[in-house]
Amino acid sequence: MRPKSSSSSFTSFRSPILVGIAAFVVASSSAQAQFVQYTTPGDVLRTEVIDQERLEQSMETARWRVGRLFADPWIGLTDLSIVSSSEDDDGVVTDRDRLRVSGGAGIRAYVPVGSRSTWAVHVLPEYSWVEGDSDRSRLNGRYGTGLFANLGGALVQATVTRRDTLEFFSQELERQTNRREDQAKLAFEVALRGAFSIFLEGSFAEHRSLEDEDSTFDITRGLDRDVVTYGGGVRLESERGLRLGLGLEIHDVESADEVVLDRSSDGETVFVAADYRRDSFDLTLRLGHTSLDFENPLISGLSEVTGNLGFRRRLSERVAFDVFARSSPALSLTSAYSIDESFGAGLQFRVSNHLAARVFYQLGENRFEDFADPAGTIPAISRVDESDTYGVALTVQTRWVNLKLSGRRSEYDSSLPGLDRDNTIVQGGLSVGSSVLLGFFSLGSEGGAW
Repeated sequence: MRPKSSSSSFTSFRSPILVGIAAFVVASSSAQAQFVQYTTPGDVLRTEVIDQERLEQSMETARWRVGRLFADPWIGLTDLSIVSSSEDDDGVVTDRDRLRVSGGAGIRAYVPVGSRSTWAVHVLPEYSWVEGDSDRSRLNGRYGTGLFANLGGALVQATVTRRDTLEFFSQELERQTNRREDQAKLAFEVALRGAFSIFLEGSFAEHRSLEDEDSTFDITRGLDRDVVTYGGGVRLESERGLRLGLGLEIHDVESADEVVLDRSSDGETVFVAADYRRDSFDLTLRLGHTSLDFENPLISGLSEVTGNLGFRRRLSERVAFDVFARSSPALSLTSAYSIDESFGAGLQFRVSNHLAARVFYQLGENRFEDFADPAGTIPAISRVDESDTYGVALTVQTRWVNLKLSGRRSEYDSSLPGLDRDNTIVQGGLSVGSSVLLGFFSLGSEGGAW
């Protein structure tokens, strides 16, 4: 969705409270993290249009409406998972067959501001429990506030958020660690003549490990950093719904003061993006070239083609086929950085009106860039980890119950001795009820914070 001209209005929305929420997709083709530490294997990437639609639906179905305040309570379990790992070559077992549970209670609230904007707030605290490791169990949560506005021919989004989560750290360390991301973001999209618009965006984010010193995963504190990203570009939206974008991002990363090994960098990404949705298929594409220079002379500069692709083709009412690919840099715990590449395919089919399933297979490669020796006396260590991942997900949906079970297994073959490994991850999700009370309950990933 692009901004309309100043003579247009948003009267086509079903409720005036939705005015301005379209600004939520201002940056759907632009901002992307400079370093993408982890992407769930098998995921087909989607644009933020999905989140905007979810936000609109949340506002329309808000359970509590008091005057101009629309609010939805939330009680649930957001993650239930078991991670099983194999022994390494020395017979050492780490983090094997441990259960993790995250759950909490909170609220989302929306207040219309005038006739063209909406103020949104979410307070979603949750407690993350790790079996057999009380030191890592802690209170996490997602908190934020934002203003979404349509100012005539301009869309504006201003948000401030905090995310404290127990999440997988990287392909190199596929373990769930407690992380914090504080972010402030400002974005604009302004309509030009015809189908063209320009977009601008800037953000500041702090990435911090919440693992204690001398704990199992205190090594992750070495990648704490502050990230400034800003840029812009031009977008074209056709009458048939094809959205094309061309833009430039500037990155500035500063390692946190307490980090021993400086990984500070600056650089830019030039990118093109496309999003196209039809009755028979969905396409999401972002392709760019990223160049980074590091302040540390031990780290060589980065110049790589980066991006992602997601394509889903509906073969019939019950069967769909998808392909996906991605390439992005990630900071490494043992090397300077890695280039993580993967591609795969999945098949989705609806067995009945209530049961659906998806299977996928993915190939991956992580190429690690070793620290350089300015004197040239110490040869660089070449490391490449190749991976195979396969998985299945089952979804049961009835009037009263939505149940999801998924499992995946990843096998890593490293070019260095002692680094071969495999992981098996099982996760579940459940939402129950359409009554006033049970409708609040959910188990599993419950989507975007807004």
